[in-house]
Order: sequence, then structure tokens, then C-alpha cells
Amino acid sequence: MQNLITKEVKLKMIPWLLIGILGSLLTLGIPYLVQSLLDNGDGKNIFQNVMLIVALLFIQLVLSFSAHYGLLKIGEDIVLDFRMKAYESVLYNEQEAQKRSGESAGEIIEVSKKLKNFIVFQLPTFIQSIVTIVGVLIFLFILNWKLSVVILLGIPSIFLILNPMSKLVSNISQSEQKVTIKVIGQLGEYFRNRTFFLANNATEQSKQKMKESYLELYQQSVKLGFFEALMQPFSLFFITIVLSFIFLFGGLLLSSGEMTIGTFISFLIYIFMLLTPASSVGSFLGELSKLQGSMSDLLELIRKPITAQQNTGEVIDLSDATIQLSDVSFGYEETEVLNHISMEIHSGSTVAIVGPSGAGKSTLLSLLLGMIQPTNGQVCIDSIDLSGVNLQEYRNQIGYLAQNETLLAGTILDNLTWGLKETVSTEAINQALKDAEIYDFVTALPQGIHTNVSELGDNFSGGQQQRLAFARILLRNPKLIFLDEATSSLDSILEHKIIQTLEQEYRHLTKVMIAHRLSTVQDATQIYFLEDGKITGVGTHSELLESHPHYQEFVKKQMIHQ
Repeated sequence: MQNLITKEVKLKMIPWLLIGILGSLLTLGIPYLVQSLLDNGDGKNIFQNVMLIVALLFIQLVLSFSAHYGLLKIGEDIVLDFRMKAYESVLYNEQEAQKRSGESAGEIIEVSKKLKNFIVFQLPTFIQSIVTIVGVLIFLFILNWKLSVVILLGIPSIFLILNPMSKLVSNISQSEQKVTIKVIGQLGEYFRNRTFFLANNATEQSKQKMKESYLELYQQSVKLGFFEALMQPFSLFFITIVLSFIFLFGGLLLSSGEMTIGTFISFLIYIFMLLTPASSVGSFLGELSKLQGSMSDLLELIRKPITAQQNTGEVIDLSDATIQLSDVSFGYEETEVLNHISMEIHSGSTVAIVGPSGAGKSTLLSLLLGMIQPTNGQVCIDSIDLSGVNLQEYRNQIGYLAQNETLLAGTILDNLTWGLKETVSTEAINQALKDAEIYDFVTALPQGIHTNVSELGDNFSGGQQQRLAFARILLRNPKLIFLDEATSSLDSILEHKIIQTLEQEYRHLTKVMIAHRLSTVQDATQIYFLEDGKITGVGTHSELLESHPHYQEFVKKQMIHQ
């Protein structure tokens, strides 16, 4: 946690911790005043002591509130920083993005809540508890050393007896949290796929699986509730036994005249003041260990180097640039995805990458976008390695449309202008909508481009989402376009119109297209056929028809005319 609670943060925390400690110290004098009040009080002294006690309580209240609020703000700052670092680590790390899910999103929120609770409550409570325990013990020995020895023997025995049950409750609580996070992730996944369940008559199966997960959570919650319910009377039982011995010994001291009633009452108040701090100290190390365990995975994520974002390096212009891949290989852990890929993409050309599913086509685009780095070989722009290029400036010149492009919650206008640095004119928006064959649909909506888009764009069809996403990349005025199955949700007529617009109105742009429908790439300058991560054929449509058996098979299956 060192990289979260920095030296600067620690310096900010110290004044508030000292204020909290001062508040704890003030309360230590109250039982002593009570003793004086009971043993030596006349009418005048009683009033003065009562007013002094009230004043101390009020000052302690103000100090406690101030310390808590000050640490709360610092805690919220740390949590905000932690959440943003975790988000950025997933955002800028391709491999982590593929592994992370709604379940992990829930984990970030839950763990950050624990972190805030530790900073705002557990850490200051631990420090104040140590101060309180030391102060109480000093006052106890001042009042009566014999009864103090009995207390020192009795109270630790309570925690020794209760500690195993406390650990058990803590472990069950941790298990319940893990199940809760899993259920949140599953619930989000099932909500997103409700159409799939309905269309495939799988609703009963989904309900059964959801019920199983809910039952698992139910069982964990009931188990936790049982031991929490048992913990309170169990604790009270042992505390009562220890207090009974203290009362018995105190009664003997009272009867022998070794202790006054005021001193005994003060003793009891100090004992009760000792119970909560002693419990806090006992649980602190366990809570710290649990927090470190919960955070270990996310802290490891935050420490990982960013691979997909770089705002330093050489700024290049893609207007007349050539992209070269030289003997590029890439793999996830032990799985090889791309093997010894070499290709050139010249300015103004249309390059198509085709091949069966799982061949590595989308991974190849991720390499070209700088989302991931090759394990071997080089991706270069005009002989400059992409790893040394300013990726922000590079991507400012790129329009990228993914196969499963979704809209984000907001308005159509919000979605069209994501990532744009400058305000675009209404004319430019209208032209982009027309080129994407979606202008008539948008203008027919009652609120036009200000129409609200629901989560995941569910109030638009897949084809409408794809065309709006296509309009979005046109508004970027890109010099290089990457299309990954960008027309898969369109009918053949709309697909033909959009491809025709690209070739006629945007023929000066460099275009890299991944396609299963070969009708979209027949006129490509160069086609690369990718199989099992390897390029097995290069050429134009007609050249591959003559020389590449698998390409011929693709053509026959799709009934493409030569």
C-alpha cells in the first residue's frame, strides 16, 4: 500500500491523527473527576466538576468530529486515486482488459471501500486505542495497584477466549464478500444476455443457475449471521464472569477500607473504557492482513507497466506513411497467436485481412493500434518502431471500428463526438451521418441527435449502432481507418453503399479491413489470407482465386462472382 499512502498523504494525516489522540486523552480525566466528585464533593465542587466533565465531553466531541472528517476527506482522496489507477491499468493494458469482467469491477469498488474504512476508522482507532490503553493503565495503577493487577489478568483472558471465534467470523465474512462479488458479476452478465436466454428458451436454465448463486450467497449470509448472533451473547457471558471477579475483589477492598466508593466507580468506568480499545488493538492486525490480501491482486495490477498508452515519443504524420510489419509474432502466456507476420501497408491503399475465425486477425489490428506489443519482430511507421511513437498523436489520426462496437449511455451526439478534441459543426455531423447511411433515421427521431442512448445502446438495432459508430470515425477526419468486421450487422445493400462511399469519397485514406464477407474486399489493393496465425497467401482478389485453395473455398461458399 506504500504507493497509495505516500509520504505526502502521511503528512496530511498526522495533524488529524494528533487531534483524535488529543480527544482520547481528554476523556481519560473524566473518571478521575468522577472519583473526586463522589469522595470529596460539596455543593460548590459538585457543580464545578460536573461543568468540567460536560466541557471535556464537548471538546472531545468537537475534536473527534474534526479528526474523523479530516481523515474521511483524505481517505476519499486515496480511494479516488486507487480506483482511477485500477481503471487506467485495465484501460491501458490489453491483456488485463481481456481478463477483467463485471466481477472484477465489483472487486475494485468493494476493496476500495475496505481501504477507506481502514484509513478513516481502523488506523486512527488503533492509534487512539494504544494511547487510551496506556493512559487508562497509568490511571488505574495510580488509583489502586492491586485491583489493576486483577484487571490486567482478567481482561486479556477475554480476548484470548474470544479470538478464535472472532477469526472465524472474519473468515466467513471474507467468503461472503467473494460470493457477493461473483453474484454481482453473474447478474450483470445475465442481464446483458436476456435476449439470448429468451431466444434459446434458456430462461429456466438461467433462473436455475442464478438461484444456485443466490442460494450460495444465502447460505454464507445465514452462516455469518449465526456466528455474529452467537458472538454477542458469548462475549457478554465471559465479560460478565471477568467483571464479577473484579466486583468481588473490589468489594473486598471496599469492605477493608483500602478503596473508597469513588475510586471503585472510577475503576469501573476505566474498565469499560479499556474494553473497546483492547478489542480494536486485537482486531487491527487481522484486519490489516485481510486488507492486504484483498488488495494484493489489484495492487499487482496497478504496478503493471502501461502497454497501450503513450503520450511521449516521436510524432508522425500518417498522410503519406507506410506501415511495415517485420517478422512479427505475438502470444498470450504460452499460446502463440501470430507467427512471423510480415506485410506492408502503403498510404492510400486498401488492405484486407481475411481468414477463418481464430486466425489472429483482430490481434493483428491490436498490434497496429499499439494496444499490445509484439513478442518478436517490429511494427514500424516509415521505419520508426511503433514503441517509440507518440501513441496519442498516432491514434488521433486513426478511425477504428470494431466488430462488436457498442454505443455508450448518453445521447447520439455524445456518442458521435467521443474522443474529439475540437467542436464539430452541424454540417460535418450531418455529412458523416449521410455517409454512414443513417442520416434519415436520426433526423426522423423526435429529438434527433439529442436522442438518449440506453446502456449498451439497446434502444438501437445492431445495424443502427454500427452505422452511428461508422459516422463517429468519419467525424475524426482520419488518415488511416481500421475496420474489424465493421459491416457485419448490415444488409448487403447498405453494406455496398457504405463500402462504395469509402472507396469514392474517402479513397485518399489508407484502409485496413478485416472481413468474413469477401464481397467487401474484392477491390482491395492487397489481400492477406491468415490461417492459424500465419500468412498463407498475399495478392489481389483475382490473384488469390488462381493461387490459393482456401481462398477459393471461401469464395465458393459465399458465392462471390469472379
